[in-house]
Amino acid sequence: MPQTAASTSLNIDLWKRLLAAFYGGITEETLLRLFLMTLITWLLWKSGMRMKNHPTKLAFWIAIAVAALIFAIAHLPVAASIWTLTPIVIIRTILLNSTLGIAFGYLYWRWGLEYAIFSHFLAGLVLHSIGSS
Repeated sequence: MPQTAASTSLNIDLWKRLLAAFYGGITEETLLRLFLMTLITWLLWKSGMRMKNHPTKLAFWIAIAVAALIFAIAHLPVAASIWTLTPIVIIRTILLNSTLGIAFGYLYWRWGLEYAIFSHFLAGLVLHSIGSS
């Protein structure tokens, strides 16, 4: 019988699952939004995707999409530790995580890193604690 995420997480102490929410919110957003997304936007701006003194909206959306895809792919090892990596599991993991990555990227672009961190933290809190009880 295959293990589900909920049955796997029940074997882990609640405080450890809550730490995962902090890790995702702070570390992943700092690495993927503050550093990677900003770098991609800057490179696109330097390559000519600019309007006056700032990057175009398209440059931001490309950076958001690339960072979201990398964010999703980075979650595959965790998925592999829970399930066998079948095509459906890979597609599901990439689609769900890239959707959240786009939302976090948009929040970072429009309102700042704090909003991306806080929303990622809340999503992790629901997934790792409330959703796993």
